[in-house]
Amino acid sequence: MELDPTSSTDPGDHSDGITTTSVGSLDTVVSSGSTGNLSPLSPATQVLARQHDPECSYRSNNLDSVSNDHDTSINKEEYHEETQRYKPDPSSSQQDLDQLFQAHLDSIAAKSISGTVDIRTSESFSTLRGRCNLLDRLPSALYLGDVNVPREPGWLPQVVGGGSFSDVYKARKGDLEVAVKVLRIYQSSDEIQRRKLRKRFISEALIWVSCDYEYVLPFLGVDTINFPHGMCIVLPWMEHGNVAYKFRSLREEKSPKGCERQVDIWILQISKGLAYLHSLGIVHGDLRAANVLLDENYNIKLADFGLSLVVDDVVTQATTIERTHNWIAPELLIPEEFGGTSSKPTLAGDVYAFGCVAIELYTGKPPYLGLTLYQVHHKVLTAETIPMPDFYDEPGGMDYYMWWIIEKCLSRDSTQRRHAPEIPGLLESVLFDIYSLPTLLSHLNL
Repeated sequence: MELDPTSSTDPGDHSDGITTTSVGSLDTVVSSGSTGNLSPLSPATQVLARQHDPECSYRSNNLDSVSNDHDTSINKEEYHEETQRYKPDPSSSQQDLDQLFQAHLDSIAAKSISGTVDIRTSESFSTLRGRCNLLDRLPSALYLGDVNVPREPGWLPQVVGGGSFSDVYKARKGDLEVAVKVLRIYQSSDEIQRRKLRKRFISEALIWVSCDYEYVLPFLGVDTINFPHGMCIVLPWMEHGNVAYKFRSLREEKSPKGCERQVDIWILQISKGLAYLHSLGIVHGDLRAANVLLDENYNIKLADFGLSLVVDDVVTQATTIERTHNWIAPELLIPEEFGGTSSKPTLAGDVYAFGCVAIELYTGKPPYLGLTLYQVHHKVLTAETIPMPDFYDEPGGMDYYMWWIIEKCLSRDSTQRRHAPEIPGLLESVLFDIYSLPTLLSHLNL
């Protein structure tokens, strides 16, 4: 994996006569019998990286001499533009990077106590991300060297799960059971796509590791040992899987009313996890039951937020929509019909997806299951509303007041949807009878 901070080669991998190694902080592709050549970074970035890497033989304190000594076309305007973008320090090193990382975590923790903070626009995050992108590496604390993925001699590790773009392996980190998720799409991408993936991955990894909340799955780090040529993230192992999978067996153990109560609690916990992410300015981007996991106490953990943004850099927009059209908001599904131009995930889109997940948990299936993308387009364009769900065909279904909360999350007009931070309080008022009926109706704007 190119994000490995240590210089390494894998002598056993000679596919196409190419081996990946690392020279200082830059990745170098070494062909059999050839000399190393810098990865195709922008010329200005190459100069900046050379200046900040004491191990690199291509160093110069003079811009003109760099341009003359090497076959690199670069002008001063481009150089200064790149300098302002990354604002590198001459003493740049892994130690500096680690100090920036700790300062960022401290800053986010302090701001979270006093109120909301948008991680992506915070100064500490911007500085840290710029340094990580410049050095093409993550802070040392995120590289895990003690992850053991069991495998039989001569055999590849056994895949225990995954999705369209990733494989999941069960492993151990000391006494802790962990999941190693390998982004398969990285291995099948060309070098240009890999650079895009690495840059986006660095950003999303830094965001995920900044999160600390009971209903959000922790990001432990990355594994560059077991899969040196892959892009791998390490997460706590969730023995009970996702909520949709677990609920099938739960229905056999409990009465319908007992199951419904459990689903209501899960919906509340999901809303709290989403409210937390949105309070930090984080868009989940792929909220569905498959990405809502359960810990040993059957409490939910939101997972895989931001990974859709990583994948979207190298897959077509149509592929992403086809994969998620059961949960995607109308303005993202058909942006041109709603005055938009992009299908990029949004906060309002997350709220719509939350409403779809609530229906998915109540009925066992998301809205529009079994319909083609074209058929879903037709329903959206004809303004066909999603009906209040029954509970697995049991009489009664979702509580009316709860449905009024969920239904507004599913509004076709994104400006009329509820905001994630207000949803948990409304759900609690319904589930735990916190308010009198008149007060509740006023909160629901009824």
